[in-house]
Amino acid sequence: MRPFALSLLVNESDYTKVSNYIDKTHLKGKVVYLKVSETAVQRHQEIEKYSLLSKVEIHHESTFYSWIESELYRRFDYACVENLMEFRRYKKALTQNAQIKSSLVRHEKDDRFRVEDRRQYILGWENKEKILQLKKDISTLQEELRLLDNALKSIEKQAKSTEVLRDGLRDILHFEDFESIDWYVIAKKIDALEREKEELEKSSDIIKTLEDALTTLKEEIKSKTTSLNTLYQKQGKVQSDSEKFHKEESEARELCESQEEALKRYDLDLKMYLKEKKLLKIELHTLKKDEHSMRDFVQKEIDSLNGKINRSTEKITSAMQNYIKTFPLLSKEIDASLSSMAEFENMFVVLKKDDLPKYEKRFKKLFREGTIQHFLSLKTRLEEEEKAISKKISLD
Repeated sequence: MRPFALSLLVNESDYTKVSNYIDKTHLKGKVVYLKVSETAVQRHQEIEKYSLLSKVEIHHESTFYSWIESELYRRFDYACVENLMEFRRYKKALTQNAQIKSSLVRHEKDDRFRVEDRRQYILGWENKEKILQLKKDISTLQEELRLLDNALKSIEKQAKSTEVLRDGLRDILHFEDFESIDWYVIAKKIDALEREKEELEKSSDIIKTLEDALTTLKEEIKSKTTSLNTLYQKQGKVQSDSEKFHKEESEARELCESQEEALKRYDLDLKMYLKEKKLLKIELHTLKKDEHSMRDFVQKEIDSLNGKINRSTEKITSAMQNYIKTFPLLSKEIDASLSSMAEFENMFVVLKKDDLPKYEKRFKKLFREGTIQHFLSLKTRLEEEEKAISKKISLD
């Protein structure tokens, strides 16, 4: 009956509005609503005294009184039985332990909550008892939480104590024999030595001399120790430099073996550079400096050659541009760049093969004579046309 009791009852006249609103709205939960017909069917049979319906009272002022009564009779007419023999006999039955028989086939029992747990009750005219029960449960849980918190603090305190003991035991395990930690024997020896020292100091002034000598000796030991540490540092640096030089030597040998052919090609340039710099030999400690000097020398040569190449490129492209401007028809598909060098070479070969300069005078002569002849022919035709036009005009 819990799902039915939690359902929303919607009058038939409001059904359209409610269904539209629920469909458009995200409810962030589950809702079940029942459409209540205004013409609800009335029951005609009497309710048995052992029926579940006899234990349910409907609020007499409810608008849906008749519909609820009819729906309860239709869905929840269960027999409340006291034993399983009666439970098996009825088609619909309910035991005191909340076992439900809804048909001859389907049986159900939900033990997730106790039957007497008032927190799960939803029927009734008021919920005071349910609220009291919930408050009581909250108080109980708060008390349990407080106890658990205290227990946790106690456990954490014990854990810290255990960690201290663990660290102490771990430190003790570092000692291999008892004499190493037998402080009492050492303390007794210290006391004996101090007493002996006091007696010696009182007995003779020789102790003062020995103390001064001991102080001087300690200072000398300290000075010698400082000098020894300095020597150790120098020794470490020398050893580190030696290892570094050995590593560089190994790398240089590997590089020489892999670049043997290239080194042979550059050997002459290197000798010329050494001669120019007046270096008879290369020392290991000046190797880096000589390397930088050689790199600067080679870079200057590269920059000089690049400058010459750039100037030559500018001259060539300038000549190409002049040619393109002078002969646009012959070079309309060529641009002034080194990538077009092959096309310019082909045109040069063709010009050289045709030997056009040899025919320059004849070309000029033929061009001049042809031009004069064309002008005379054009003049003759124009005069003839003029005469024909004048003749036509006079005839008109």
